[in-house]
Amino acid sequence: MFLGSRATKIVRHSPVPVVVVPSAVARQEAQRVLGTG
Repeated sequence: MFLGSRATKIVRHSPVPVVVVPSAVARQEAQRVLGTG
């Protein structure tokens, strides 16, 4: 999925663990990408 590489880039560019924060956002993104949202 695109979220994987995208999340990795965000984590590398950010000193803070961003992955833990946008958990719901990531789910919404996934649903939007899959077209189930």
